Amino acid sequence: MVRDLSPPAVAYASGCDANTIRDWRSKGFLDGIGERQGKGHLYSVDDAVQIAVAGFLSRHGILLRDAFAIVGERAAQIGEIIKSRGITDYVLTFALNPDLSGGYQSISGAPIAAVHLDKDIPGAMQINVSQIVRSVNARLHACEHTGVLS
Repeated sequence: MVRDLSPPAVAYASGCDANTIRDWRSKGFLDGIGERQGKGHLYSVDDAVQIAVAGFLSRHGILLRDAFAIVGERAAQIGEIIKSRGITDYVLTFALNPDLSGGYQSISGAPIAAVHLDKDIPGAMQINVSQIVRSVNARLHACEHTGVLS
């Protein structure tokens, strides 16, 4: 895996603040994401997408530790979506339950319309991981063509 993206490029591409990413690294959330290079880190496109998906989940109610665990468990699927440039849609559907510490009861890779939710589940959330991949790729493409953040 080629790791040649700077921290500012990854921050921009993932939609996260560079200081937030540094904070996540110091708290151990980014173990296995990025590669140490001198005093900093270099990242791959896969790393940028994993940060973007985890950041998206945490901004929408999933605990940060859980968000990175979810991304880590699905790294292979996310990698395949990245290779296909996000052409086919890959979604994650969460059965939300505010009574549980993580805020969700279960996760499925099926679209929300195909998921049978228990009548006692107060809500569900579906995220389109492929759309996040497309967004990260578009931002990285913009960085590449403008020379910004290189």
